[in-house]
Amino acid sequence: MKLYTIQHESVYHKILKNKVYTTDKRFICSKSFEKAYSWMSKMMKKYRVFSPRPVFCYVTKPDLRSERHLFSDGRKAKTLNMVLLEIDVPDERVLVSDFALWHFVLNEYSIFFGNEEIKWEGKEKSKRYLKFKEKSWERCLILPQNDFSKYPKDLRTSGILQACIPEIRIEYIKKVTPFILLNKAKK
Repeated sequence: MKLYTIQHESVYHKILKNKVYTTDKRFICSKSFEKAYSWMSKMMKKYRVFSPRPVFCYVTKPDLRSERHLFSDGRKAKTLNMVLLEIDVPDERVLVSDFALWHFVLNEYSIFFGNEEIKWEGKEKSKRYLKFKEKSWERCLILPQNDFSKYPKDLRTSGILQACIPEIRIEYIKKVTPFILLNKAKK
């Protein structure tokens, strides 16, 4: 499957040196996301895409001019040297999910269908609800594995699909596009 991933140039250099890159837990952008990343790793294991931590990719080529690719995370740097890697990963090494619905998982919200939310009103702290919430997160996944024809139309929220892979291998890389990421907080 053709995928795209945005990485700091140091990641690309690690791939050149070590022939493979796996995500380093120290670089998860927020401690509050650890639960979501752990859940995604569990899903990858469940669907036989084994990985201690996912490497996130886009299914379609991202527009690097988009505001989404600016950063403002308190770093002093005005710019970061980045690369867009076009990679070709064996299908069985990929788990695809909806980018917008993934943010429900990141923020620990339930993914409701129709009027389901009403059923759980006032019960948000119950064990049954917490179990339902985590099970609802599977709705962000494209299943059966990566079968886009089975993806419910009512769940297509952002139109952006992301993919999780266990690692980036040097042989996956087809094209490297260097670019500079601007800090929108620095003028």
